[in-house]
Amino acid sequence: MRKNPYTKHLNEIVSLRMISPKVDYVLSNNIEESEIVLFQSFFQNKRHFRFENTGFTMINMPFMNKKRSLTDEAVLGIEVGQDMVTRRLFNLIMGWDRSCFKDSPENPVENVTWYDCLFFCNKLSLLVGFEPCFDFRDIKKNANNVVYEVSVGWNRKANGFRLLTNQEWILCAEADSEFVFSGSDDPDLVAWYKDNSNSKTQPVGLKEPNKWGFYDMSGNAAEWCMDPWFDFQNNLRISRGGSFASDLTELSLNHVLNKSFLNETFRSNRLGFRICRTVK
Repeated sequence: MRKNPYTKHLNEIVSLRMISPKVDYVLSNNIEESEIVLFQSFFQNKRHFRFENTGFTMINMPFMNKKRSLTDEAVLGIEVGQDMVTRRLFNLIMGWDRSCFKDSPENPVENVTWYDCLFFCNKLSLLVGFEPCFDFRDIKKNANNVVYEVSVGWNRKANGFRLLTNQEWILCAEADSEFVFSGSDDPDLVAWYKDNSNSKTQPVGLKEPNKWGFYDMSGNAAEWCMDPWFDFQNNLRISRGGSFASDLTELSLNHVLNKSFLNETFRSNRLGFRICRTVK
């Protein structure tokens, strides 16, 4: 097994667990069935890095180009969090947690802005020795020391942590399947939503994962994405997945209501995030 590259930088205080699942094939909505590219045992080696007592896991997977067609050149590789970032992990890195639901530290962190997510990503990247993806300038805070405006630069060549793009999120949620929800046509198997959540978030990873091993991509808490709503609306960002308060229509991966456009400073007890990083 490959030596854990994180342990050296964490001094055994925190470790990160990552795995590399086997990907047999990937379906693309934008190519003909006859053109589907098959992947045989694409990723075989397992790598285990974990944040101690957080249950945090990342999965290494292929990445599609903009046309979502699969070629050798298109497979760049990203590592993606198996779960949403939990309250425990967020508080460990940031030193604060404004989540509304505090039943369990394993609940997804919520009530975070898009900016909060990026600050977390940079801090985590520095902690484990990766190059941070984001450059923050002209940070403005209110009287409660909460950021309400900042200029963000994204270094796309950096290998640090970030949010998933909209296309990456869709790819992970579909996981080369055609289910209505992420992992199943039965929402009760894979999602916390309006009819079963008791009107609150639940600890991550209690439902069944999808084919690629990702949990809670339908329901529990919606997830911030990197993308703006068109290039000229940089203050609005995409969120995906639905939440504990969503009905089945909002949970459906094929429905327009599965996607929202939110101001970067927006907070909600229905909104959290999942992280990824480009593998170099």
